[in-house]
Amino acid sequence: MVAGSIIGTLVGGASTIGTAQLAFNYGFSAWWFTLGGGIGCLILGLGFAKPLYNSEITTLPQVFAREYGQTASTVSTVLMSIGSFLSIVAQVLSGIALVTTVSHLGSFPATVCIVY
Repeated sequence: MVAGSIIGTLVGGASTIGTAQLAFNYGFSAWWFTLGGGIGCLILGLGFAKPLYNSEITTLPQVFAREYGQTASTVSTVLMSIGSFLSIVAQVLSGIALVTTVSHLGSFPATVCIVY
């Protein structure tokens, strides 16, 4: 379920509409979000899926707590929260691209429309 939700987020608006809009404006440099997400999912699937399943632990902070202590668990939780925030930013960017394409709104009104 975790992998499905991660892939669903990456395949959603962040990697399709938002990245396509940024790629149109800035070229291949906008591709790094999608490429990084794909490589991250590949590493997760090949390197961590089986050991995580065998350990009967449900979250990565639990893995870090077991292996490296509570401090590592706390740091990983903060870093994952930042990663989730960046994913939300990518979703907002894709929404802005969609609203500005469909309507005649500028970037700022589209941002207000998406955020609120």
